[in-house]
Amino acid sequence: MRTGPVRSSPIRVYRGGYFLNYFTLTTREERVSVDCWRANDSPRRPGLGGGLGASRRALFEVVEHTCSMGTQELREAFKNVDVIPALCNVIGVSQNPQIRQYAAVLLRKRLNKAKHWTKLSINVRNGIKEGILQALINEPEKFVKNAIAQFIGTIVKHEFPNKTWPEVLQFIQQMINSDNTTDKELANAPVVLSSTAEDKEIELGMYTLSMITEISPDQFLPHASSLVYMLANTLNQLQNLSSPLSYYTLLTMIHIVPLVEGDQALANLFTQLMPRVMDAVRALVQMDEDKAVEVMELFDDLVESVISVIVPHIKPLVEMCLMFAANKDLGDPIRVKALGFIGWIARSKKKAIVKHKLVQPIVDVLFLLMSVPPDNEEMEEYFIDDESSTPMTCATQTLDILALHLPPDKLFQPLLQYVEPSLQGDDVYKQKASYLTMAVLAEGCAEHIRTKYLESFLQCICKGIRAPIGVVRNAALFALGQFSEHLQPEISHYASELLPVLFDYLSQLCSQLQNNGKEPPGVDRMFYALEMFCENLGDELLPYLPTLMERIFTALSPTNSVHLRELALSAVGATDTLGVLARTVGSETFLPLAKESIQLGLKLVSGTDDPDLRKSVYGLFGSISTVLKEDMSSVLPTIVELMLGSLRSSDGIVAHFKEEENNAFPVYDDLSDTPDEEDIENESEGEEEDEDITGYSVENAYVDEKEEACLALKELSEHTGLAFLPYLEKCFEEVFKLITYPQDEIRKAVLDTLLQFCISFSKITTDEGKIGRCVSLRRRRGRDSE
Repeated sequence: MRTGPVRSSPIRVYRGGYFLNYFTLTTREERVSVDCWRANDSPRRPGLGGGLGASRRALFEVVEHTCSMGTQELREAFKNVDVIPALCNVIGVSQNPQIRQYAAVLLRKRLNKAKHWTKLSINVRNGIKEGILQALINEPEKFVKNAIAQFIGTIVKHEFPNKTWPEVLQFIQQMINSDNTTDKELANAPVVLSSTAEDKEIELGMYTLSMITEISPDQFLPHASSLVYMLANTLNQLQNLSSPLSYYTLLTMIHIVPLVEGDQALANLFTQLMPRVMDAVRALVQMDEDKAVEVMELFDDLVESVISVIVPHIKPLVEMCLMFAANKDLGDPIRVKALGFIGWIARSKKKAIVKHKLVQPIVDVLFLLMSVPPDNEEMEEYFIDDESSTPMTCATQTLDILALHLPPDKLFQPLLQYVEPSLQGDDVYKQKASYLTMAVLAEGCAEHIRTKYLESFLQCICKGIRAPIGVVRNAALFALGQFSEHLQPEISHYASELLPVLFDYLSQLCSQLQNNGKEPPGVDRMFYALEMFCENLGDELLPYLPTLMERIFTALSPTNSVHLRELALSAVGATDTLGVLARTVGSETFLPLAKESIQLGLKLVSGTDDPDLRKSVYGLFGSISTVLKEDMSSVLPTIVELMLGSLRSSDGIVAHFKEEENNAFPVYDDLSDTPDEEDIENESEGEEEDEDITGYSVENAYVDEKEEACLALKELSEHTGLAFLPYLEKCFEEVFKLITYPQDEIRKAVLDTLLQFCISFSKITTDEGKIGRCVSLRRRRGRDSE
């Protein structure tokens, strides 16, 4: 059964109002007429045309076969000047849709750089421009149509600056404005099904426009006004706002937002369209939630770039998003997207939220969502990354944003209307939501809590920690951790009330460990609250240290899980805890404990791939150095090398690529240049970046690990004195390499550490140290002179 395009007449191509059957190309040997895009139903396998001869028909077959092979074969194929027309032929006649798609992708990849496009002869370029538009019309498969439209966008990028492809605009205008029934039937492709036959060609034209504006939006700047008017007319005339035409129109609006920025006339047009856009979003939500999520990106982009478009419509937009978020019948993605937009507005236009009396309705929905029972009560997450967000986690994050940006007096009263009765009621999930509310208010409304609510909130939190229900207890522990982090030093004054509660719960956890050997639920929340509270107490922790260390070393037992020991180590390594402990029990008593901690840390970190565990161990080593000082010399070689390894590591760096093509084929290497080509045009411009890579990111855990390794080296340098001298120069070099690291926290840690290295270097007074310093300086000068 034939699966490729079926056509019984010559392909027609739009060109200035006329149709061409063929296009011509010039090769080194001859200039011939080629039916590159034509396919028919004859038994003979279509090739590059009868006039090409057996050699070029063979080339077509080789190219089609090579499309299913690896990158090396593709590089070899690109050495042949006829491969570009052959790939065009594959798009037009191959019966395999995956091969047709791959051919379009290869053309886009190869011709993405202007130098490769301009190297083609005029006839070949014109032929490609003419044939590719008709190939788009005739292609029945959506994923192939996407690849072809993206290739068209690449050509637009090269041709529009010189105004050498007016046909593509004529093509789009004819498709969108056409009332020719025969022409509409040409666009009768399954990908653009609509409610009426009359809309199909219009949809294909808008679909094409949405694709090429995504790839080359800047090229439409000279046509921005007419383009926006056309989009407005299309949207205003639509009877079915859930149709594909509506969807493609909104996508095109998203892609041209950068053109609207700075153009008040276009911004005014967008502003006028907003009610119609909202109607379209509501219609799409009912028909296809995934598409609705996509087009709602328009609101986010406008808030970020052209917020004047959004301002007159903030009230109805927020009300619409609240309706989506509260609707349990909708899927999580659309509800999360709606809450995300409310967060955008809170950041950008907080006064408008207050002015339009939107605080109360927003709080109503957020508290409702935060009160939803979790799937796993013992392992519930309150804040997670965007890809895994749920309405509950997004509601918590949105409330956090409100607390950071709204005036506290405008936010507290609506919230307390829920918090107070919920804490007194029997609904455990509303109790959980109340403690989460306290937790997220701690940072943004810290001063307001300090002056009016700290004592009463802490009393509630202590009650929550004693609660028998895990979902309530965990939320209360999280709230205490947030208070300890953001409400210092005032919260430390309540140590006598809070620490006994924490120790009682810690004792229960240890008992469960000893009885059944299983890690208790909620242990993360427990140690988070304990660490946050203890690390700021200093000498006030002294009366509680024996009990604290007894409980923690029970958790550090080798029979417990690595995760539990990691949490306990983090608590042990909290700032000043070990130093305070050493002063309390005496250095001689503490020495075995410190050495045991070092060996435990080395055992835990050896062979682990967990950056969080390495971070905790490095913090422990840094804290122990404040007590052991030069007595750490025997373990410094191992410890320093571990930390330098973390500084050098590239683990956790993730490259973000443009949308992946079909995974049925090999990953595309850079096919824009074959190995034997020399880039003369750009020789002085340096190496170009991979155009498929949109950016890089580093996972937070690995950033934290580098930061902790850096700061631990700083502490080792400061406290171990002469014992650190053999490692000082090497550590300086490795730390200095991170001085331009993208993350601010890493650069700050680097500068602090380098400063301490310099101080430590200057404090060397022994003869041995002075000799080592001179050797190091001579070695440094020698490197600098090379």
